[in-house]
Amino acid sequence: MKKMLGVVASIFMLLAIIGGFKLTANAQTSKGFEYELLEDGTIEIIEYKGSEEYVTIPSTINGKTVTSIGDEAFKDNEDLREVTLPKTINHIGMDAFTGTPFYVDKNNWENNALYIDDYLIRVKAKTTGDFVIKEGTKNIAAGAFMECEKITAVTIPDSATNINEALFYGCTSLKKFDFSKVFSIGKVAFYHCSSLESIVLPENVTVIGNSAFQGCNGVTSLNIPGTVKSIGEEAFCSCEKLKELVVNEGVSSIGKRAFAECKSLETVTLPKSAAIGERFLQIINR
Repeated sequence: MKKMLGVVASIFMLLAIIGGFKLTANAQTSKGFEYELLEDGTIEIIEYKGSEEYVTIPSTINGKTVTSIGDEAFKDNEDLREVTLPKTINHIGMDAFTGTPFYVDKNNWENNALYIDDYLIRVKAKTTGDFVIKEGTKNIAAGAFMECEKITAVTIPDSATNINEALFYGCTSLKKFDFSKVFSIGKVAFYHCSSLESIVLPENVTVIGNSAFQGCNGVTSLNIPGTVKSIGEEAFCSCEKLKELVVNEGVSSIGKRAFAECKSLETVTLPKSAAIGERFLQIINR
């Protein structure tokens, strides 16, 4: 019972961090697809209410481009056996297809991974060692490697440049990751990747989300390039072995508690350009 309560609490915490609780007061429905209009004027599918076995997600609805499939959009749909995605999709939320016949069909998995065309949907939690995402993969769903506790390294193709939210959440054995082609790092992307040995960010990166590297205790030095425009709240919180921190000129925003509880910090270099959130370096009981 205690373990179950712990799991539930963990899920609620994750949803709270990434904004997983949705209000659907403005949702509309078209041909079984419940959807919402995003801030950029495109559409996110938030739920499928149809009963078709073979579903083709449209590229447009009412003249608006469909770019996103929300968290749990098809989860536990008892009919879905095959799905076709339009090339307009650039984001797939967590557990979007979990619990469907498509998801549980062993024939749809290869090397412990579930793909839909050039989208990686999920990697099984039991996966061990080094994992190579197949060439040509353009998008990786949020939480695709979540709690794959025995994976030690992941290689992504050049075609996949965004690290979505919760992508490696709880991958406690992950030691190495090549950031050289990455442009953005989502919320809780590497949350509690406690074995990650280094974080070398290239000048491609522009955004680091909330709690992106929280609890990455293996990292001892960090140099954040000036191309990063915003560092999210608690982005590097509780990186307890971090000794040297350099945030270069050009960074415009450092969120609240971004480096809080980094108890080993010895040297800190900050830019004059940044608006700095409160308690960004807070250390309790040092």
